[in-house]
Amino acid sequence: MLYFLALLIAMAPLTLDAYLPAFPAIAANLGVLPVEINFSISTFLLGLAIGMLVCGPLSDQLGRKPIALAGLLICAICSVAMLWVNDLTSFLLLRIPQAIGCGAVSVTVMPTIRDVSLPQQVAGRNATVYLIMLISPMVAPFIGAALLPLGWRAIFLFIAAYAAVLALVYLRLIPETRESSGSLRWGRILQQYRQVLCYRMDGHWLSIRYSLSASMANCVLLVFITNSSFIFQTWYGVSEQVFPLFFALNVACIATVQFVSSRVLKRLKLWQIAGYYRMGQRLQLTILAAVALANLVWQLPLAVFVLVLAPALACVGINAPSGSGVYLAGFKQLSGSATALLTTGNFLFGGLLGALSAHLNQGNLNSFLFTILGASLLANLILLSIPRPIERSVMEKLDSGEIQPL
Repeated sequence: MLYFLALLIAMAPLTLDAYLPAFPAIAANLGVLPVEINFSISTFLLGLAIGMLVCGPLSDQLGRKPIALAGLLICAICSVAMLWVNDLTSFLLLRIPQAIGCGAVSVTVMPTIRDVSLPQQVAGRNATVYLIMLISPMVAPFIGAALLPLGWRAIFLFIAAYAAVLALVYLRLIPETRESSGSLRWGRILQQYRQVLCYRMDGHWLSIRYSLSASMANCVLLVFITNSSFIFQTWYGVSEQVFPLFFALNVACIATVQFVSSRVLKRLKLWQIAGYYRMGQRLQLTILAAVALANLVWQLPLAVFVLVLAPALACVGINAPSGSGVYLAGFKQLSGSATALLTTGNFLFGGLLGALSAHLNQGNLNSFLFTILGASLLANLILLSIPRPIERSVMEKLDSGEIQPL
């Protein structure tokens, strides 16, 4: 099941990354500047946030399977509709429901893992799924570049086919892991979110701080994705055929660290996983500060830029599984709602910061670098508000079963 869940969660990055090499072609076809296509990424991320915010609690009520299947269907329909787009406004508007469908799919994956896992198993299994899932952003730009000679719309036709195949496999072969309550109660959604937001473990507000910290840390990757076409194709003049290589190199670094994390996390107790998460956050902040300051005094050549940025992005391979693992360890029955808050924060903040970096872009890399530095700094400050002794005490009680997940 883990392998299928990885393919399922790969739906969103595939839809997000496959068309990146086509930005110049889409811009030319729609009669706009390439930088204006960047807003389609921010639009997509905001749509993801909406889909996750609504569908996470619904998966707690109705089960994971119907929500994921509905999301796959919506994504497939919207991707096919892209074949008839002829202006930027229609392009941006269609990306919203397409993203909502992807959000419905993605938000069911971590709750499904939590449904069948003990608290201390979540981080390790998340790492395994994330590791396999990272193949998608590595391969997606190559798929886009390969399909581009057929026209940029062929990329969205491929996405529709991928969603349809996953839906058929899920419908026939994958069992439901969450017992349905049998009825849909929209009013219950707000109550579920209130319970998650107000949840105190052993009297301490830890969960909400883990959620905010992890969301800001993951913004680093999302803002990079938003700006990647500008960075490599516009700023450094890389061709659309070579661009996927540079994009994949950064993702490969994340995947390498993710592979290490998937092995390390399986051997750690919850309080040690929390320490591993803190280490990754601090390392990322240190690297990003050095890169941003270096770029201020020296316009970094392409090779140097890739070499110094890759380790900062690779820290996502530490932060994503360990942060989500520590956060979700406190939830069981409401894991769908808890996941929705986490992932909504990821994509909402990522979309807003990505749009901000595009708006502040002065034709150089400074707006991108200082935006991700600010996100990393805020993530670290939130973690610093959690005293380490309290964190260890709570995690040990969760591990032993003294504290029951919500």
